[in-house]
Amino acid sequence: MLFNPNWKKPKSEINPHTLEGFIAWLEKQPRDRTYNYFSGTDCLIAQYYKAQGYRLVIVGRAGFSHGGIFRKRTRYDDVMDDAAVYGRGTIGGALDAAKSIMKGETEYAL
Repeated sequence: MLFNPNWKKPKSEINPHTLEGFIAWLEKQPRDRTYNYFSGTDCLIAQYYKAQGYRLVIVGRAGFSHGGIFRKRTRYDDVMDDAAVYGRGTIGGALDAAKSIMKGETEYAL
C-alpha cells in the first residue's frame, strides 16, 4: 500500500505539551533510566519530544525549538521542567514528582 491513512492519525489523544501527556510517556519508560537535566539536546524533556516525533530538539525553559533550517519554537507546560528537576536524574523520580505536581502538592524533598 502506497498510502496508509493511519500515518496521519496522532500517536495519542493526549496533548503532548501538557503535564498529562508527559506523565503518560513517563509511565511507559523504565523507572531506573537516568537523564542529564543540563543537556538541552538530551535532557528528559528533549527525549520526550524526540519520542513524540519532533526532530533536532533543543530545550530551553518552558519551550523548545525543533526542525531543520526553518526552526520552530514551541511552548510546553513549565511544570514539566519542575518534574525533571525534582526527578533527580531518574525517570522514576521524575514520574513521582510529576504525579505530585498533578495532585497539587507544591513541596518536594530535594
